[in-house]
Amino acid sequence: MKHPIIIAPSLLAANFSNLLKDIQTVSQCGVQWLHYDIMDGHFVPNISFGEPILASLAKKHDLFNDVHLMISNPQQYALSFIKAGANLITFHLEAKEEAKDIISLIEMIKKQEVKVGLSIKPSTPLHKVFPYLALIDVLLIMTVEPGFGGQAFMDHCLGKVKEASEYITKHKLNTMIEVDGGINEVTAKQCIDAGANILVAGSFIFKSDDRCARIRQLKHE
Repeated sequence: MKHPIIIAPSLLAANFSNLLKDIQTVSQCGVQWLHYDIMDGHFVPNISFGEPILASLAKKHDLFNDVHLMISNPQQYALSFIKAGANLITFHLEAKEEAKDIISLIEMIKKQEVKVGLSIKPSTPLHKVFPYLALIDVLLIMTVEPGFGGQAFMDHCLGKVKEASEYITKHKLNTMIEVDGGINEVTAKQCIDAGANILVAGSFIFKSDDRCARIRQLKHE
């Protein structure tokens, strides 16, 4: 199944003193998703924001809340973020060592009637997520090392995107492929051509004076 291209602006690059205004500006540009990078200072070397921020913002807009848990204990916090307004909870494969624990968390999230995603870092072999692709809605392939915005795109990750797309097509799955890190008008096209459906972009959008133009560039409209 061919999915439409979705642009998910990352709030990590927005103006933290005026988040709602930044959300409104990208919403007016036609985006339907917002990406929240949740960092705990342990799984990744940075701290961002928690569920109270999501809860307060989710009440102020109608966009789809794409919540990326870059944390060591996703099972401890997933329900809190769902209650705060998450529409999609993505956690990291690397945060869970046992397959049974990964499957258990996927099932727990699904029971809450929200979408579930699984993410991998650039150094994690793609084949490690194959056993779970039929169980999840989104595979998030990190194209930079998670933890900080504004990093340069890692070209070797394109191979993972292409391989994941081929696997999903071969096995007739409905899993979407999301990419996050160093996404601009050039790398966006490369990722789309490789099979990505969801593009997370932070600095490229929020650091621009013409955010609508940047969003159109990402979709190559």
